[in-house]
Amino acid sequence: MGLLGFLVIIIFPVCGLIGYYLKTKNHERMKLIEQGVNPDEGLTISEYRKQANLKNGVLFLTLGLGLFIGHLLAIRCFRVR
Repeated sequence: MGLLGFLVIIIFPVCGLIGYYLKTKNHERMKLIEQGVNPDEGLTISEYRKQANLKNGVLFLTLGLGLFIGHLLAIRCFRVR
């Protein structure tokens, strides 16, 4: 079953769920804009930048963690050195 089975069973459904979540979140935001509601109402520019920095930090943290885990799996599964 190996790596291909792992990809099919774990990775692809997780990617599909993340894509679906992002799509529905964007769709909901677009509906609010069509109704004339500002989805970011009440946020100052500095608060908005803090949120953007937090999102970018979490993104790069998970990217680094994913690369590290992928490296460990490559060493363990394929004996790459």
